[in-house]
Amino acid sequence: RVLVKSGRASGRFQEPFNEKIASMLCSQLLDEDDYVSYELEDGGFMKWASRCKPMTDQATEFVPAYALLCSSKRPSDLGLYDFYVSACAAHGLNVREDVEKMLVVDYLMANFDRHWNNFGVLIDSESREWLRAAPVFDTGEALWCDRELTQPFGGYTTPRAGMMRPFARRIDDQVERHCQDLSWLDPSKLKGFSEQACDILLGNPFIANEPGRIDKIKAAIDLRAMALTKHAREIRRGRNVTVPDRDAPLDAAAK
Repeated sequence: RVLVKSGRASGRFQEPFNEKIASMLCSQLLDEDDYVSYELEDGGFMKWASRCKPMTDQATEFVPAYALLCSSKRPSDLGLYDFYVSACAAHGLNVREDVEKMLVVDYLMANFDRHWNNFGVLIDSESREWLRAAPVFDTGEALWCDRELTQPFGGYTTPRAGMMRPFARRIDDQVERHCQDLSWLDPSKLKGFSEQACDILLGNPFIANEPGRIDKIKAAIDLRAMALTKHAREIRRGRNVTVPDRDAPLDAAAK
């Protein structure tokens, strides 16, 4: 069985291309079981789709974080991030690194659709044992597919009445607030990512034929990669790890 998803006209049919780009990014940064791998299916003009194998089977099921949030009362002095991490810890799962990986991928991809039904945990269908954090999946609504060229290609802020995003209304804030380890991240593997991403997007004429869009996407990705690299270096400096001194402000990518 495979899951097949098409794109939408409102998003320039970009979503399947974004899924392919996110899979490429994850393959460079993460371990194989940390993400769902998507392939791009080209069925002709306006018939692009992404394909992936299911992350569950007859013995394993996915429980979205939203179900976890609704299953117990969150203390008023506990933020959403701490609530989610502590709830998983109560079932024997340390998900801090898994959350970091998700937030880093979302930051680099400018993913604006990581709501509480798009991450969670995998459990055993029979014993109900909590097995692990679910792999990163569903990164199609990203790379400014909803933005007009006249708009800034920066961060997103969730409306108070909109679908709840993970841990902050300003989505870019999550990296600085909640990615405070990053020992798993090798920033050097981001070299060339923007070029690779744009090469994939060039297969979509709605993007390739709009003057300036590819260049603006590449510049925005590069800015995010530099900002993330700076953040990772600052964390390593805090651990007295010597790193090259090539910085870019983290908050610049949100402007």
